[in-house]
Amino acid sequence: MLKAKGLPGMFWGGVINTAVYLLNRSSSKSIGGKTPYALWNGVPPAVHHLRTFGCVAHVKTTTPNLKKLDDRSRPMIFVGYEPGSKAYRAYDPATRRVHISRDIVFDEAAQWDWDAEAAADLNTDFVVEYTMVYHPSSLSGTRQDAGEPPARSSSSPRMPSDSPTAGRTPSVHGDAPAVEFVSPPTGAAANLDADHDDAPLCFRTMDNVLGPAVLPGLANREVQEELMMVSGEEPATFAQAERDEDWRRAMLDEISSIEENKTWRLVDLPSGHRPIGLKWVYKLKKDAHGVVVKHKARLVAKGYVQRAGIDFDEVFAPVARLDSVRLLLALAAQEGWMVHHMDVKSAFLNGELIEEVYVVQPPGFEIDGQENKVYRLDKALYGLRQAPRAWNTKLD
Repeated sequence: MLKAKGLPGMFWGGVINTAVYLLNRSSSKSIGGKTPYALWNGVPPAVHHLRTFGCVAHVKTTTPNLKKLDDRSRPMIFVGYEPGSKAYRAYDPATRRVHISRDIVFDEAAQWDWDAEAAADLNTDFVVEYTMVYHPSSLSGTRQDAGEPPARSSSSPRMPSDSPTAGRTPSVHGDAPAVEFVSPPTGAAANLDADHDDAPLCFRTMDNVLGPAVLPGLANREVQEELMMVSGEEPATFAQAERDEDWRRAMLDEISSIEENKTWRLVDLPSGHRPIGLKWVYKLKKDAHGVVVKHKARLVAKGYVQRAGIDFDEVFAPVARLDSVRLLLALAAQEGWMVHHMDVKSAFLNGELIEEVYVVQPPGFEIDGQENKVYRLDKALYGLRQAPRAWNTKLD
């Protein structure tokens, strides 16, 4: 499978998983021409979704607010099937990450061009432009002491002017502005050649390019950076959020909603079980004018540490396509039907779990004297792998 599509050896894990996946869906003489999947599940396996391993897969781009001419998909490499789901696994050589998606168009006859990928990496240039910075005080008299004639006083060295074309250095980018001399060369410094090794370099940093000048009425760059750090308003950690009264109130509302819904109960952690961590996610709700109308704190589980077959089994949950919703609204408008819709507060907290899942006590809300205990989830939390399926089952 690796050789057929010219894949490197790092994909051997995906090859093994895919080979086992295919063998379980292939008939065998040792079991009477049936498939292992059919013997285990009692129904024949579906094979219409099988694709050629290692082929080029065009994965739908999930980036929001795409422009009209932006690409709607990214080319990747098909590397297997996602367990417990109808999604596929695709490897992105650009980011070196595996993406899980159902919205994929396969080109099974094509394979990835690794030579073009390597050539693109080799052609990445890194250019640093600099100018020599002269220090007349430290260089004065150096050439006279060496027995060389003093600098000519009949003709003064050319000084950098204020014109846009003065004070420029050659650049591979043509019109890119160069850095001006920090101290104009005078005297013996004017006779220095370009290979002088004692002069320090002045790199093209933002301070050297833009200068320290501040426009009237504007704060300096240091103050601007501090203002940008606090202007986001959405804390990234619990330590940042607990210092604000609005965020503390939002977290209390979330905990109250969870407890009123009887989502969990405090128990001792059974032997052989591992609790799942929790974290806070903070979001500001704003109106059309950008005014903050609500502070929202969501307690989510670290579902990425869950193990298939232990913490969850099935994770698939159907989602209505946007085309279907538009069609329904169009029919309602044409026929004059009454359309009802609803918004369920903390929807996933209503989905009942059939698995035995334990989570740690939420940060900042540990119960005094019972810090070693954990919560057993009777209902789902946001972030759990099976939360969407549990909510869909509740609706059914």
